[in-house]
Amino acid sequence: MIFACVTHAGEYTDALTAGANFLLRKPLNEDSIALHITIAKELLERERRRYFRHAVNLPALLKDREVEQHARLTNLSQGGMAVRTAKPLRHSSVLDFEFDLSPGKSISGKGQVAWMNTEEMAGIILQIFYGTGREHLESWLTTQEQLAYKKNDAD
Repeated sequence: MIFACVTHAGEYTDALTAGANFLLRKPLNEDSIALHITIAKELLERERRRYFRHAVNLPALLKDREVEQHARLTNLSQGGMAVRTAKPLRHSSVLDFEFDLSPGKSISGKGQVAWMNTEEMAGIILQIFYGTGREHLESWLTTQEQLAYKKNDAD
């Protein structure tokens, strides 16, 4: 996040063009700064949840058109997952996915293959969730973040 301090309204465009995410106008006051920092923190946490990959080792089922294959999830975030497959996936293909985060917490939906490598790994963007899949994933992510915070506090 980039904060810019400006004196005049004419400086707003220049600051935003230069990459500022937040504009603080002089004279600065403590309440305004605290508010901007709170908003920035919430945005950073949301982005972290979307992109930060949690390492996993879970079986998954992928279906690309009529071809179904078993795969292994290697990491997972709110926005996507990496999988190891037996057969290569097609880049940009839309496929159905299904996996269990824990007993009774099945996640299924549609995703799009975003990348592949020569080691039969692929990245899939999670686009659509069926049933309560999104809620199960968000709950799991919250638990993972809490466990990480506790581990960091213990270290």
